[in-house]
This record gives sequence, C-alpha cells and structure tokens, in this order.
Amino acid sequence: MKKITLLLILLSLIYLSGCVPKIEINNSTKNQEASGLIESGKNYYSQGDFPKALQSFQRALEINQTLDNQPDAAVAHNNIGTTFLALENTNEAEKHFLQALEINRKLNLKEEIVTNLNNLGRLYSVKKDYTKAKETFEESLKLSKELKDLISIAITNNNLGMCEMNAGNFEKAKEYFEKAAKTNKDKNNKTGLAINMLNLGNLLLEQDKYEDSLTFFNEALKIHKQIEDPYYIAADLSSIGLTMEKLKRYAEALEFLQRAYEINQKLADKERMKKDLSDIIRVAKILNKKELIESSQEDLKSLP
Repeated sequence: MKKITLLLILLSLIYLSGCVPKIEINNSTKNQEASGLIESGKNYYSQGDFPKALQSFQRALEINQTLDNQPDAAVAHNNIGTTFLALENTNEAEKHFLQALEINRKLNLKEEIVTNLNNLGRLYSVKKDYTKAKETFEESLKLSKELKDLISIAITNNNLGMCEMNAGNFEKAKEYFEKAAKTNKDKNNKTGLAINMLNLGNLLLEQDKYEDSLTFFNEALKIHKQIEDPYYIAADLSSIGLTMEKLKRYAEALEFLQRAYEINQKLADKERMKKDLSDIIRVAKILNKKELIESSQEDLKSLP
C-alpha cells in the first residue's frame, strides 16, 4: 500500500468553542486555519509532495497546541508521522505516532487508538521488527473486536497479513488476507476488498505463482474501476504489468506499465512516475524500442 500500503490518516476535526465572544471568534478562526492546513497537507501528500505536506501538518500541530486542542493535536501528530514514514524517516515517524497514541490513550479515544496502533505496526514492519509489529497489530485487533468495529477488524487483519508476508510466513499471511476479504465482502466494503485482492495477488507473486496472481490483480482492478479510484487503478495496472514481465509477455507488460504511468502523471505523483518510467525503460530495452527508451529517459531526468 501509499506501499505501499498504505495509510490510515485521521481526517476528522473537533472544533472548540469559548465562553468569551472575543476568544471564541479567535479560536474559531484558528481552528479554521488548522483545518485548512490539514486539507492542504492531505492534498500535498496525495500528490507525493511530502515536504510540503509535512510543513502543513506541522503548522496545524502548532496551532492546535496553542489552542490546547488535544484531539486535533493527535490528528496532526498522526499525519506528521505518516508523512515522515513516506519520507523514510522512521525515527521521527515513530516519535509522532507515539505522541498521538499517548494523547488518545489519555482521552480514551478508542477508535483513534486503533488507528495509531495500526500505523505503529506498519512502521515496525518497515523497520523489519516483525515481532513488535505483530504485537502492535494484535493489540489493535483486540480493541477493534471490543468496539465491534468490523471494518477496523478487517483493516488490522490485512495489516497482519502484510506483516506475515514481509516476514516470509506466506500461509499465515494468506489466512489473514482471506479473513479480511471475507469481512469486507460481507460488509460490502469494496475499497477494503479491492486492497485485499491486491495483497493476495502480491502474495502469490512473491511465491512465483504468476497466473494465479493475475486473477487477483484483475479482480482488484475491476473493483477499483467500479469505485473510480485512480490511485489504486494505477497500482493494479503496474502490478499486472510487472507480472506480465515475469511471464515474459513483454508487449503486454509494457502496455500496462504505460497505462499506469499515464494515470500517475495525471495524479502528479512524482515518486510513482519515477518508478513507472524505470519499469518502462527496462521492458522497452527488452523489446528494443529505442525511441521509447530515449523519451522515457528524458522524462525521468526531468522529474525532481
């Protein structure tokens, strides 16, 4: 998942009201400013401009701390952590995830705690501390079950699957992905189900079961088209292209990779564009498409 996987940012904001009219107006204005910064940060993040996203989220945190708005400060910490993780700064990411978790534990905001635990688990997976990641995800799963939040249960099972897959425990990963898929199917949660299909495809790809992985990638693509999610459509197309390359169906691989690039170009996702172009160049070399190689190399050089 963004690897991917991707991402559980709290999007809700809680507005404070004061008793004194003058302060109330000031707080309202500051809350609106913080809210605008969160939205700007989300937009920058979706475009892959992580430094600007980070600046927006950090400014929102400063405002919420000034207002002593603890719930929103936790939101900002969480978003900052997510952005640092995208920037591969795991130490800063962990610091902010833990600060968000500490605030939400004090406020007993259990749904937010689930989010924080999932993000921490994802971070520990990135650091390849799979034991700690699994413990964190299991705590999140226990709390989700207490809340009877089936969607959160599915999300955490999916995250446990990712953890087990990265650790090389493929059968255990498959069990978690299938549990998540069943829950999402029962709840008609197409967004979650599509991600489960994508991850099952990736799991089979890791096991060199290319034809089987294509079945799941195509199912994910079908759902993402239904819900009109271009970000994940591009991910599906890229996964199919890479699988076609493994099958030595190079012309088809190139077609899918180019389609993925076109979408990411429209999304202005520079990091994904770089990866797509690198993949396109590699396959184009196999097919001896000199003009495409040259143009793709020029496009790659032009990206910051």
